[in-house]
Amino acid sequence: MFISHDVVSLFTNTPINLALQFIRELLEGDTKLHTRTRLTVEDIMDLFKFIVTTAYFSFRGVIYQQKFGAAMGSPFPLFYSQFIYGMVGEAGYCHGTS
Repeated sequence: MFISHDVVSLFTNTPINLALQFIRELLEGDTKLHTRTRLTVEDIMDLFKFIVTTAYFSFRGVIYQQKFGAAMGSPFPLFYSQFIYGMVGEAGYCHGTS
């Protein structure tokens, strides 16, 4: 079977809350996390939240904070956008497009 997905603006349209939810589930399911780090799941999630919620940019001399999606140019969105796209695809979730 061949399945095709249309992705429009993958980084900027990735819901951050969904990304954080999937990352938390991945970390909580990792039984060997404690062997690789002394950080707790909460510590790691706090770091992820800080990274994804501190996206600022300037336009015509005015500084803005990005409120939705991931900032282009940051390496972190590449990781979690692809992760979510894979997880959503695995779960069989379909989002209609016009």
